[in-house]
Amino acid sequence: MYDLVDQHFDRLCRGSGFLLWATRSWTHALEGRRCPPSVLAPAFGRMKILSVLPDFHKAMAHFNRDALAKFVISPLNAPVISEDEAILLALWRHAATANATLLRKSLELVVEDEAVAPIESAMIEAAVKLGQANLEPQGLSQDALKEMR
Repeated sequence: MYDLVDQHFDRLCRGSGFLLWATRSWTHALEGRRCPPSVLAPAFGRMKILSVLPDFHKAMAHFNRDALAKFVISPLNAPVISEDEAILLALWRHAATANATLLRKSLELVVEDEAVAPIESAMIEAAVKLGQANLEPQGLSQDALKEMR
């Protein structure tokens, strides 16, 4: 997670960049009293990953309702990744790497106990589909990782 905090969003791999945009869009749609899936559906459709949207929405709805502390999500045009966004991106990375133990233990730190299993399931389903579309949420891009070494 800490490798993502305060990084410029354009240093993310394509999948994580898309999820950051989707997270911000979902949150701001909800705050604007708009239906998040209907706001996100056109972009998910253009990316040919519409099948990911129900699982993404389920995970986000649980994070919104069952988080132990409210996640603070930046505006769409914010150039850097906030701490809470980095936490969510790290969770997606755990889901994508099939590190179920780390995903579950991390979820236990940020959401109510009864929300862990449904979020874990939704995130893993979404991550599998994202991987099939070459949008695996791996965090920073390979170029950004090389620069850090």
